[in-house]
Amino acid sequence: MSFLNVKISIINRFCENFKDNFSNTQFRAFAMLPYAMLKDYKRLNLSSLAKELPINYQALQYFLVEAH
Repeated sequence: MSFLNVKISIINRFCENFKDNFSNTQFRAFAMLPYAMLKDYKRLNLSSLAKELPINYQALQYFLVEAH
């Protein structure tokens, strides 16, 4: 089973607190980040996160830089 298909209620409740701050597309990217960070990586970086998420590296970088 893909880790993105797993739903953890505490993570979902945390993310819901920020839903009003993002568009629907941005919120989907935001909500997937905690799940992607739970995976065991040799080295956690944007490139490794982008490989696990249904979003490309440039889009992930843009989201993280602009979401302030």
